[in-house]
Amino acid sequence: MPFPPTPSWKSSFKPSRAIEMPGSPYLDEPPKGLLTWPKLLRTAGLPAAVILGACAYHGVLLEALVVITVSMLVVNWMAR
Repeated sequence: MPFPPTPSWKSSFKPSRAIEMPGSPYLDEPPKGLLTWPKLLRTAGLPAAVILGACAYHGVLLEALVVITVSMLVVNWMAR
């Protein structure tokens, strides 16, 4: 798909297209097993929202966020 002509009063910068750029990091389909943001949000977003909502309802949201943060730090530290 060719770009429309750029008016002379505008910059000559043309945005790149993933199809026209060889070696582009943008894929039509992600490789099998690759965790992408949409897939992560579908699997963990709703349960996390429900748990944090329940914690907020019971008044322990700050404690829940501290526990989540500390557990993620421990998991990250152990994975190294």
